[in-house]
Amino acid sequence: MTNFIEPGATVGIIGGGAAALQLVRAAHNLGMHAAVLARTNGDAALTEAEFPLVGRSTDVDALQQLRDLSSVITYIDESVADATTIDDLVPADKVPGGTDFLAMTQDRYLEKVFLEDLNMNVLPYAQVVTADDIDKAVNAVGFPSILKPIQKGIGQDQQLALTNDADIWRAKGLLEKRPYIVEAWLDQPREFAITPFALRMVCRCSLPSKTRWRSMNSSTQFCRRRLIVRWPTKWNGLRAKLGSKSPKLGCSRWSFS
Repeated sequence: MTNFIEPGATVGIIGGGAAALQLVRAAHNLGMHAAVLARTNGDAALTEAEFPLVGRSTDVDALQQLRDLSSVITYIDESVADATTIDDLVPADKVPGGTDFLAMTQDRYLEKVFLEDLNMNVLPYAQVVTADDIDKAVNAVGFPSILKPIQKGIGQDQQLALTNDADIWRAKGLLEKRPYIVEAWLDQPREFAITPFALRMVCRCSLPSKTRWRSMNSSTQFCRRRLIVRWPTKWNGLRAKLGSKSPKLGCSRWSFS
């Protein structure tokens, strides 16, 4: 159980950018200090944080510094934080949002299983662990498709477009290094993401026309009109799942694309 965080305490934030800057300002409004771990010196969030730290979430020394400075720690999204490193170095009571969703959204296979469990439509896919699995996977998914590492955060140079049988032979060389997932190719993907904040809920919906940012406090009907009407069961199921795991402090962002 997370202890009460008093004014004057330090909020640790893993990740930078606009979302981290918003969190820093929200912490200041509550009378708290901010420690930010961002990847580059020029990150905007570092300029307003009392304790600016530069490094990645897999940097043990940097994460230990953040841990020692902070009363509570949150992370911006799955691209900036590493669930395993956080679990190893940071006490659970300092991470009230937990790392369950972080670990799930960093694993492409687990992410798709999670969405299917909510009866949400996902692209055809197949898990590939050994070179022998690639033929069965491509037969199931078809051409064109793309081979991606199961673990997110690994560069695009480790991804391979599969358009014919010759590409399958090229793929077998990659499979000697790590497990992959074969996914049907989508020409024009769109992203849906939810960002829960401690003081409010912000919903970013990437729609065909334009992207809008609205507070759930003032625009619940906007979100219901644009999302729930189209797939109420799916949205309500996702909201229920996220509700029990969503951070009690700070902000996290889960994207599914």
